[in-house]
Amino acid sequence: MKENTLEKQVAYKLSDVITIFKNMILENGIDNFLDNLDLCVYTIDFVEEAINDTICYMDDYPEVDDNDQEIYTDFVTENKLVMFYSGEQFEDVISNTLNQKFDATIEEFIFALNYYRDNDNFADFMG
Repeated sequence: MKENTLEKQVAYKLSDVITIFKNMILENGIDNFLDNLDLCVYTIDFVEEAINDTICYMDDYPEVDDNDQEIYTDFVTENKLVMFYSGEQFEDVISNTLNQKFDATIEEFIFALNYYRDNDNFADFMG
């Protein structure tokens, strides 16, 4: 694994993806980060509750056909992957957590990701 880079169609532990996102945001700023990352986070199965060792893959966003059906890449389809987060949502959760708690732990980031999926809202680390 290259430090602070994400490659498409490579297996990563969720904790590694979080660390890479966090470091890329801190090093490049949020605007530059979003301009350069146009990938989604996929998992092997539907993830009810993410943990450190949840296996993730980065791959392209699905295309949408004329019937509003999402068309996933061959890699996603052949490996029966499920979208865990769009790259933009994932980044939003990591960025929001960093803004609230600069020294957040991996467990706190995972809590924030799970919280967002369950509540469609950001976890509050300030209150």
